Amino acid sequence: MACASLKVVTSPVELRVTASLWARIRSHMLQEDFDEHGGVIFCGRAATNTRTSLLVRDFIAAIDGVDYVPSAVGYRELTASFIRHAALRARREHLVPLFVHGHGEGDSVEFSSTDLNSHARSYPSLIEITDTEVGAVVMTDEAVAGELWLVDGRFVDVDATVVLGHNIKRFTPSRTQVDAASPCQDRQIRLFGHRGQAILAASIVGVVGVGGAGMLVVEYLSRLGVGRIIAIDPDRVEPANVPRLPGSTMRDTRLFFMTNRLPERICRLGQRRPTPKVKIARRLAIQAGQGTIVEMLQFNVATVAATRALKNCDYIVLAADSNTAQNVVNTIGHQYLIPVIQVGVKIGADDQGALTELFAIVRAIRPGEWCLSCSGIIDFAHLALESMPDRERALADYGTGEPAPSVITLNAIGASNVVTRIMLELTGLMEPGAAEQFLIHPSRGTVERRFTSGTATCQICSEENGVVGLGDLRALKLPSPLIADTTVMTRGSSTRSRPGPHLGRKT
Repeated sequence: MACASLKVVTSPVELRVTASLWARIRSHMLQEDFDEHGGVIFCGRAATNTRTSLLVRDFIAAIDGVDYVPSAVGYRELTASFIRHAALRARREHLVPLFVHGHGEGDSVEFSSTDLNSHARSYPSLIEITDTEVGAVVMTDEAVAGELWLVDGRFVDVDATVVLGHNIKRFTPSRTQVDAASPCQDRQIRLFGHRGQAILAASIVGVVGVGGAGMLVVEYLSRLGVGRIIAIDPDRVEPANVPRLPGSTMRDTRLFFMTNRLPERICRLGQRRPTPKVKIARRLAIQAGQGTIVEMLQFNVATVAATRALKNCDYIVLAADSNTAQNVVNTIGHQYLIPVIQVGVKIGADDQGALTELFAIVRAIRPGEWCLSCSGIIDFAHLALESMPDRERALADYGTGEPAPSVITLNAIGASNVVTRIMLELTGLMEPGAAEQFLIHPSRGTVERRFTSGTATCQICSEENGVVGLGDLRALKLPSPLIADTTVMTRGSSTRSRPGPHLGRKT
């Protein structure tokens, strides 16, 4: 194959892996004997317009002396039998195999010339067997390097390995220098340093629902200096939103069009043109002045364009309370190995108006550990109702139609905790053992911690039976009434198509 050794310069390639699978890989590769060990990683694959992600589904250790033996041309090598079985499984399950070996300790790592020559000799043939890409990974305790060979015989580097633990760790082939942060960020870099600021600046965070809590999340992320925010919300500003929607004004509601002094046709037109909430989100980011870019998607989350954008995120904030939004985001997080954190506020009263419950809730959902489905948080009866057209949903007596109580200070409790957790995880400051869920009761002055584990049979978060790491190998199941996109808005430009129905409750 004439082009077998041609290196391709493309968008970044990431290897993404859950903490539990990474622990299995490390325990075999970096044993106390400090010797070299090998194995194979099986990956799903996801591609967006800005990066390719290899999503680790499984790891098989090569048995020393049986599958991983002394080599005639190098130190050690995987046997032909081990490689053949790995290639056949990759072909059968449509997975990308990455053959991995360890180099002990060190803060930098690279393939040896023997490794590179071996790749050039064998990987074109393996690609014909697997009918997919084939790659290699070499690792130390502090560094990871990789190569991915494409089906046309060219290859690309694996730029980074992202491990989704209580802290989100990012391993590269060598430790790189980072530029000094802006002086205006001095007070926060005293907490997480210039490297932490650089991590935030390179991060993409999706915010699903930019209502009372989600808009605060956007403002906090922008002032921290997060590089890009994907803001998803189909709604426009209403008069009742203004007291709890940062950045909005009564002018955004177009309330002045409701006066009888204007012609009826003008009033009807104006009432349909309040400011989209995603545009308020972009306004807040600009006012923060930290260079954050907001990609505005005036969509319901259960649309192709919205889900496509979320696949590109490093973290997703779920600030919409509909079961449809919970189901879509929950699935994307596990299928594409993206951490999700949910925020909400609950205010309840009895028939006499007495307060019965008042709390903010935060749920951190780590791929492959637990999910909103098997924990019973998603109401599947209401999920089915939400997918119905408006008339059928009304006939099924869906809810009361009354908006839930909402107060900006209560939203701020949840939003602040969510963004703080994201900041700590991305910059490596989160302590082990932190609760995945906690309820904050402001009227009591207490915090209730909750711990949750997934079920082995869950079709979402189970590594054995679920969608963890499948990426583009499995199509996302979107409710059929919602697949039509609504208005698209990206950095001030817009294109329009016929809007689909809105299902989320007002937040």
